[in-house]
Amino acid sequence: MWLKKMHELTVLEVNALQWGDANYFGYYWDSQFVDPTLVLRIEAANSPVQELVCTWATHLQLSLNYKRHVNSLVTWGVSFEVLPGARWKVLFDFASHGSIEFECNRLAVREVTNATTI
Repeated sequence: MWLKKMHELTVLEVNALQWGDANYFGYYWDSQFVDPTLVLRIEAANSPVQELVCTWATHLQLSLNYKRHVNSLVTWGVSFEVLPGARWKVLFDFASHGSIEFECNRLAVREVTNATTI
C-alpha cells in the first residue's frame, strides 16, 4: 500500500464531496499522528481509493451489520455538518447495514494506490 500526499479539506471542498454509493472498506486509528486520528478508507464512483483522515476524532459511534457482506459496504450517503468551535460532525449512513458517526477537528483526504482493503 502506498499513500500519496494528504490534502486538508476546506469547507467548500467538504460540501462538494459526493460519497453516496461509495465503497467503504473499513477504519483504523493512525498512530503516525500525535493527535487521535481516525482514518476511513473509501472508494467513490469514478475515483481512486481514498482515505478520509479525521484529526481529533471523538464521539465515535459504530453500528455496522457485516452479516451478509464479505467485502466493502456501500454508503447510502455521507453527511458533514459544521459544529461550533470549528469542528465537524460526520455521518456515514449504510441504510439497513448501519452507520458510523463521529466528530473531529479537521478533515483531509489522501489517495491510496495499490490497496484493496485495510
